[in-house]
Amino acid sequence: MTRKFSDKERGFYKQKIVESGTKLISVLGFKKTSIQDITDAAGIAKGTFYNFFTSKEELLFEILTIHEDFRDNLLKEVISSESDAEKAIQQVIHKGLEMTEENKIFKKVFEENLMEKIALKLPQEKLEEHFEDDLKNSKGFVEHYQQNSNLIKVDPSVIVALLRGFFMMPMHKKEIGEDIYEEVMDLFTYVIARGLTKDEV
Repeated sequence: MTRKFSDKERGFYKQKIVESGTKLISVLGFKKTSIQDITDAAGIAKGTFYNFFTSKEELLFEILTIHEDFRDNLLKEVISSESDAEKAIQQVIHKGLEMTEENKIFKKVFEENLMEKIALKLPQEKLEEHFEDDLKNSKGFVEHYQQNSNLIKVDPSVIVALLRGFFMMPMHKKEIGEDIYEEVMDLFTYVIARGLTKDEV
């Protein structure tokens, strides 16, 4: 018989699972971390895990979503800095890449090429909901600079997709060439920032 948890218990156990999963995946990697490892570290029965997540991939998606909060904070920070569009794009790219590469969870996702695996395991509606929330927040940033600076007037969704694609580049560091990776990224940043802005407001 499945045990029913109170709201307080659900919050407590879910947090324990997320915290244990984050620590283990950061150190061991996703593939080498089992659900049993996570529940042992959390001090709960393995069956309890499935009261909150259907799979290890769904847990990782939850962890990634929590860690992605930095992006929304970064967009707000850049807007408040009152930079022009070109400088704002450069700031978002540089700081976003820096935070992404410093984050152990993101690094494991890139190193193990896990995005496709996550997408295959999660319900389509959950992915779409996350995508729409992400698009909404990012479009607000783009629209701000289209209205108040010299960001080119194209569909904001296209610019968001361009930037999202750019942030997938760390997954291809080896193909790009680790010895020239930073130089390539700096050049890409310059080209994108210049290409998305006009000389006249």
